This record gives sequence, C-alpha cells and structure tokens, in this order.
Amino acid sequence: MIFIPRKIFFTNSDSAGDGGTLTQDGGDNIHTFTSSGQFIVQGSLSIDILIVAGGGGGGENRGGGGGAGGVVYQTSQTLGAGIYNVTVGDGGVGGNSSRRPGQGGSSSFIGPSLTLTAVGGGYAGTGRNTSSGWRNGASGGSGGGSAFNSNSSFPSAGAGTSGQGNAGGRTGNSGNDPRNTGGGGGAGGVGGRGTNSTTRPDGGIGVEYDIS
Repeated sequence: MIFIPRKIFFTNSDSAGDGGTLTQDGGDNIHTFTSSGQFIVQGSLSIDILIVAGGGGGGENRGGGGGAGGVVYQTSQTLGAGIYNVTVGDGGVGGNSSRRPGQGGSSSFIGPSLTLTAVGGGYAGTGRNTSSGWRNGASGGSGGGSAFNSNSSFPSAGAGTSGQGNAGGRTGNSGNDPRNTGGGGGAGGVGGRGTNSTTRPDGGIGVEYDIS
C-alpha cells in the first residue's frame, strides 16, 4: 500500500503528513506501508493513493489458483486534518488435506475525509472435501479458480470486484487431470481456463503503475 502526496504548498512550515516509510522522488514524498499503521495529516493534503489487498490462498490436490488482491488507485484525493487508519491485508493460507484455502485480507485507508478499501482475493477451489463444495473458487478482489472436474459438474470460479479485479478461471473439461483447473483472476484480466493440455492455465494478468 503506497500513498503518494503530490507537491503541496503550505501556509506554514509544518510537515503536512506523517506515517509509513518515507522516501522522496523529486519534490514528491512517498509514504509506503507494508504493515498496518496510521497516517497523520496536519492541515490539508492532496495525494495519489495505491492500495493493494492480500491474495487468496491456492488449492491443493488438483486445486485452482488463488485470486489476486483487489487494486485501488486514486489520484488527486484531498485529505483533511486527522488520523487515517491504514490496514494492510495478509495473503490467504494455502489449502491442505484438512483445510480449505484462506481468503485474502482486505487493505484499507480510513479517516475523517476519505475511505477506500481494496477487497482481499478469493480463495481457490480444492479437490479435498468435495461433498462440501470445496471445488468452487471464491469471489474477492479477483476471484479464485475452480478445482478439477471429475464428472462434468464444472465447479464454479469466483467473481472479481468491479474496478478492482477479475474473475478466476473455470475448469475447462471433465476428468481429474491436474492441469484441468482454473487460474486465479488478476487485476488486469480473468484467470485462464483448464484444458487438459500440457500445462496448467495461467493466472490473470496484473496492472502496473509508475509511482516511484
């Protein structure tokens, strides 16, 4: 999660914003948060802000790929004075023989004059505990891909959040081939669909911002 205050002219000599790890690029201050914390604003401040949530956990036993965490990018946001709470979401745990994969944690920036949240990535479908529907991928910032299909039931993939990510890929064919699974969705595109080909499907492509 990266906060980028633009060049600002102040009516006094006080620093306008404080929090995270501060670096500078030309006249811009870049505040980077890799863990949860606070951003304190004195007066008023205009920022560009990039928020990335944690990705969803991947499935095992011919499971799908976890969905990417949601991405929120806003420019020219004006912050009023006060304390802004920063939450950085963790990635979801991978599935195993006794555990469904975990949902990615959401990341947020919440304060007196601005509230933004990036939704955590959806967990992938897994081949375990099929009687409980564990083959389906979950929705999230980007959706998780579905697990293998054994009997033409075609497990579903998770949906993405509008403006933040895309859906995961679905199982493409019947059969329990380990390559017949869905890739996790990405911020720039949907996850690949399993086809029983020579390789597993790709995850959805990401997005890139030049903010350094």
